Amino acid sequence: MPVDEKNGLGGRFAEERGRLGLGVQELADLCGVTRQQISRIERGGNAPGGEVLAAVGKAGGDIRYILLGERAGQIDLQLLGTCEAALRAAYGALRPGPIGIVRSRMTASLYNMVMRTKKMSDDDTSLAMAYASQLLVSLDDPSDPALLERNLFVSAGERATAGVSVTGDGNRVAGRDMIGGGQGKA
Repeated sequence: MPVDEKNGLGGRFAEERGRLGLGVQELADLCGVTRQQISRIERGGNAPGGEVLAAVGKAGGDIRYILLGERAGQIDLQLLGTCEAALRAAYGALRPGPIGIVRSRMTASLYNMVMRTKKMSDDDTSLAMAYASQLLVSLDDPSDPALLERNLFVSAGERATAGVSVTGDGNRVAGRDMIGGGQGKA
């Protein structure tokens, strides 16, 4: 009897391999197993062992997703900072001049765009810059030149009331100061 249903653990394992941009042989080499073992896992014939899962995790795979079908929700703070910098650079290329505080929702939107398509072999900065440029062009409206700034930057009035909020289980911190490990960017 197979360990897994067709689209269960094996399907998620294959999906993560694809998201990482690895071929079956590449993943097998990374995990120290044979190509056939990876194929059996992906078909649902075998469950991945601890060493295989550890290697996939070290390569950036989401082990929680593979095992439970739920994304871990871990945020790559370095990539988050790269996304904010990409938005600033893309805006500077589009409209030279002063740059305000980037809205966290814009940084989060870009981060999510990058994470949905990112493969292990991708250059994070190049990918973030490409998506940042696309995002800003989509927000730019020639009939309302201030629209881009209103969407991208925190206004002076919002800055006066902005702060850090602590909510939820484990008291995760949300806000501008979480980028860069508490060194918010102005």
